[in-house]
Amino acid sequence: YYVGIINNARGGEVWRTKDGRQCERSLTAGFDDSQNVVLCSLVIHKNHLYFMASQTSAEDKGVDILRTVDGKNWEKVVDDGFGIGGNQAVRAALQAYQGALYLVTWNDDPRQGIPSTGFRLWKSMDGEFWQQVGEAGFGNPNNFKGALYVIRGVFYLVTLNLYDGNEIWRSTDGENWDLFFTAPASVTSYGAGLYEVADGLEYLEHDLSRGIQIWRYGP
Repeated sequence: YYVGIINNARGGEVWRTKDGRQCERSLTAGFDDSQNVVLCSLVIHKNHLYFMASQTSAEDKGVDILRTVDGKNWEKVVDDGFGIGGNQAVRAALQAYQGALYLVTWNDDPRQGIPSTGFRLWKSMDGEFWQQVGEAGFGNPNNFKGALYVIRGVFYLVTLNLYDGNEIWRSTDGENWDLFFTAPASVTSYGAGLYEVADGLEYLEHDLSRGIQIWRYGP
């Protein structure tokens, strides 16, 4: 069992345990950069464990992706958000689907005064060589953030979009995507999730002015 730890003083850490009682550090000091204070969004793909590493202030440096095959020896497979820097790749989310590894990189929050160019979705078969899937933001630069879900064999991407409304996209092959749902726009939206419930789906959105909203799809 692995857990990523935020450590603002010394850099993010990864801890692991076999029994839930005795824990040991698997990675320290943000790997090779103590400014990488956040380690999270782990996924297993082809016998490797992947982690995202990012900074709290990412104006200069984008997200890193680290991986390990044994929990002791780590390597970096993505550096500086593919070279596009912190404002355009401040954080990321990982997901495995149909034998491939997917990574969505997030823009900085446009409420901080930095215009968004749109999230970017990346695909890799081996975790080393990556290609971009579709356009940035799937054609809308206001889609500055994305989260990835696999539910009953269907691949979903949930965006955060303050000005046009958060969106749900879906795909059955990871390459071709269709817009599935658009929520009412709100500049006070701070995140959303998609969940499997019985035979349907529930979309839950957190909004500072409207409160929590839940939308249901299905019977």
